[in-house]
Formats: sequence, structure tokens, C-alpha cells
Amino acid sequence: MFAHPTAVHLFRCTNSQIRYAATLDPTGANLPGPLCPNGSWQTFATILVTPGERPRIGLDADAMAKALQEHGYFVWEAGAIAQVFPAVPTP
Repeated sequence: MFAHPTAVHLFRCTNSQIRYAATLDPTGANLPGPLCPNGSWQTFATILVTPGERPRIGLDADAMAKALQEHGYFVWEAGAIAQVFPAVPTP
């Protein structure tokens, strides 16, 4: 995972009930628009990932961490609305 506590910002595509993204950028400016066609990325939570802790967000945490470190974002589709624990509400 990460070597130090890291804030990971979670977004969902406004045009899809199942497409989500995680990024280290709180604005989501680095999220690819073509992966949210006819919609936009809307932030819904920020989680703090600490060393040795696996976030419980219903996906492969190692794959997410690798993609965040290599590309700065991770996009996935969920069969249901993702629940994020612990979550910090976005202002």
C-alpha cells in the first residue's frame, strides 16, 4: 500500500450508477473524461489510507494502490453503490 498516511479522494460518474474513481488529486482534474461519457466526475468521499491498513471499499486494494502510484487514478465499476469506511464527508 502506501508508505505514509495518504488521502484518497473518491468520485462517481454522474452518468453511471456503477462507475467510480479514486485519485490522489482532491479536484479530480486528472480523471479521464472519456471514462465518464456524457457525465462528469463528482466527489463523494475522502478516505485516509494508512500503512498496513486496507481500505474497505469493495475492490482490490492492492490494484487500487498500484494504479494510484503509477497513474494517479483508479477507475472501476461496482455492481452496487460502493460503501466507504471510514469516510470523511466532502465539504
